[in-house]
Amino acid sequence: VMEYGMPIIAVEPERPTSVEDRRMSRELQAALASAGLRAVDGTALRESRRTVVDEAVDRGLDGQVARETLDHLDADFLARIENRPTASRLESVYGVELHLAERTCSVTLLRAQVDSVVVSWQDTTQRRSRSRGAAEQDAEANAISSVATSLLAAIASEWIALASDTRPWIVE
Repeated sequence: VMEYGMPIIAVEPERPTSVEDRRMSRELQAALASAGLRAVDGTALRESRRTVVDEAVDRGLDGQVARETLDHLDADFLARIENRPTASRLESVYGVELHLAERTCSVTLLRAQVDSVVVSWQDTTQRRSRSRGAAEQDAEANAISSVATSLLAAIASEWIALASDTRPWIVE
């Protein structure tokens, strides 16, 4: 960090039309920012870049070059998140009726400039409570915490590897 600064991570939903993915993307971005990373909204970054690229195409930029430019965000890493909640269900534990809520998050961390996958994983969290709402909130909070912790570790590991020359830099 002293030599290269804090890494910039763009966070975006895997499925842009999914309300769950967009919400988890925002929550994850906030969690990473509160941990000290420079976290940006990948969707907003891509949209602002799309406007610039479209204007460049109107002025004569080749379409293929424009698409490639659009794909390379001004960030060090790109995190894509998919969030799949399961409908909570009632279960009996020692005669006590509890709601079980489950969340499955799929995360892919990429080096933004070369679209190379650093790590990809899936994480499932479950929470139980007498209240369905509490179970669902706890499952989501736990999913955000778990994903953010794993993502921070992966980013730190990759950033250290890049700085120590055990991973090649790609300069465009």
